[in-house]
Amino acid sequence: MKHRRLFAVIITLMLVWWTFIPARYGWADFGGYSGDSDYDYGSDYDYDSGYDYGSGYDYGSADHSSGSGLSIGVYILIAALNLIWLLIRSAYNRIMDIKARRANAKVMKKKTGGAVAASGQRLRDMKKYTEFDPGFDTAAMTEKLSRLYVQMQQCWTAKDLEPLRPYMTDAFFNQSAGQLRQMAKAGQTNYVERIAVLSCTLTGWYRDKVNDHVFARLNTRIVDYTLDDASGKLVSGSKRKEKFMTYEWELVRPAGSTTQPEDSLRSVSCPHCGAPLSINESARCQYCDSVVTLHEHDFVISGIRGISQKTGRG
Repeated sequence: MKHRRLFAVIITLMLVWWTFIPARYGWADFGGYSGDSDYDYGSDYDYDSGYDYGSGYDYGSADHSSGSGLSIGVYILIAALNLIWLLIRSAYNRIMDIKARRANAKVMKKKTGGAVAASGQRLRDMKKYTEFDPGFDTAAMTEKLSRLYVQMQQCWTAKDLEPLRPYMTDAFFNQSAGQLRQMAKAGQTNYVERIAVLSCTLTGWYRDKVNDHVFARLNTRIVDYTLDDASGKLVSGSKRKEKFMTYEWELVRPAGSTTQPEDSLRSVSCPHCGAPLSINESARCQYCDSVVTLHEHDFVISGIRGISQKTGRG
């Protein structure tokens, strides 16, 4: 009787776990968009559902105590059933999710006749943006974003995002910094190496009452793995296999702003105390210690979404 009750409790706990406890994301590339499982959420379409896709689902079996009196075979059977059900559930959800997103993508593209942002907002052609801002240079922007991607991955591995502070909104920076703190707390370091930006394309823009929003599609290649700080053992990823990543970046600046010369962006005035400072050297004013970003002067990142990952052979 005791054994049956214990078995019933274990099954109940498993069902609760499967139903209510989300999968834990692994630590992989800046923001956690790559992982051990490849994915493709509508990369063939100019539409993304707005989901921020993390990666590296880490499914572990429960740690059962051996003092219950149940045989080892029963525990093995329970663990096996747990794993099988979890894999089936995960595969089914992934397939249904991809089908739904692609079906939605076709509908949205048919309705709008053009690119659509993650939020469902129809995007306008970037050529139209130069009518509002003649100084806007698409080539310069894509080159800047490519350099920034490399810097972001390097800062992520170094566990120091402060150099990136001027190029992000407060909300996005705080979100990324929070992820990094969790990684440090877990005693892990995510290494991103052999970084290459294969292409960077501005896909469109729109304007609301507050900001101009520009969207970029980045295709990159990285080698991405995580080590345990104490033991040096591999936690996830591979030191050899290359990952080919596709991201959507959303950038914002105040609506109606115009592009300023590059030199004027390097030297700006602190909005809090008025002191001159070099935005490229520090995100803090050396006089009043206020955090300063480029948002009032140039585009900054407000969000990144993982579109697809394909792992090469290694």
